Formats: sequence, C-alpha cells, structure tokens
Amino acid sequence: MFWSETIWAVLNTPTTIIRQSDCSGYNVKTIIHQGLQYVTDLAIDPIKHMVYWVDQVNSTIERANYDGTKITVLGVFGFGLQKLKT
Repeated sequence: MFWSETIWAVLNTPTTIIRQSDCSGYNVKTIIHQGLQYVTDLAIDPIKHMVYWVDQVNSTIERANYDGTKITVLGVFGFGLQKLKT
C-alpha cells in the first residue's frame, strides 16, 4: 500500500511525505520525505514498480521507484502542462 500524509506546520505551509507498507498495514516506511509540499493525487504502476503523484503547491506531476529512488518531474503545470517526460 502507498499513501501520502500532509502536515500543516509553520505559517500554514504544508509538507507531505509518501509512505509504503505491506497489505496488512505493517512494516510502514517513508519512501519520500523531501521536496514535497501538498500531494493531492497518488497512483501506482504495479508493472513498472513506480509511484506517481501530483503536488499542487509545486505544480508538478512526479514519479519515483517503489523504494523512493529516481524521483523524476514528469510535468509542470499552471495554465497548462509545460513540460512532459516519458
């Protein structure tokens, strides 16, 4: 399982982490803990073993391996998608 947790800290600024656990909810580990602001959408690709997310504050669409390595910005949005990697 994967999920995001957003903490509203200093000056009402959000900070998000992405976590993973086994299907029973045990063995929880934080896989991404830096560079995230406010993750609103999360998806997984079980074939490529990748997790994808949208960060509303950073205005990005990003992905990483299941273990949190190889974080890649796929797109930057504002008034439309400005950059896209495949």
